[in-house]
Amino acid sequence: MTKYWKDNQDKHNTRPTSIKVQLYADGKKSDEAVELNEGNRWTCTWNKFVKKVNGKTIDYTVKEIRKVPGYTTSVNDTNIGHIIITNTLNNKSHNSLPNTGEKNDILLL
Repeated sequence: MTKYWKDNQDKHNTRPTSIKVQLYADGKKSDEAVELNEGNRWTCTWNKFVKKVNGKTIDYTVKEIRKVPGYTTSVNDTNIGHIIITNTLNNKSHNSLPNTGEKNDILLL
C-alpha cells in the first residue's frame, strides 16, 4: 500500500507528519491500523492475506482513519497487491485570502 501526495512537494506546509490507515476485509477491520510517514516512505505491506473463506473471495480495502484537512482523498484498489491512496491538496484552500470579518471598503475618487 502506498500513500501519494499531490501538493507540490508540500509547498504550503499543510501535509501532516503522519497518517494512519486501516485494512478492511469484507468491510470489517483486519489487523491493526498502520502509521504512515516519511520514515517508512508512506508505504506499508500486509502479509496475512486470506484470499477466500468458504469459497467466497474476500474483498480487501484500505481507508485513512481520519480525513486530512484541506485535501481530497481517492483510493485506487484495482490492484489489491498495490493499493494506492492519493491525497490532493484542494486549490481553494490556498487561492484566496482568508475572511477576517472586517469590511474596509475604500472609495477612491
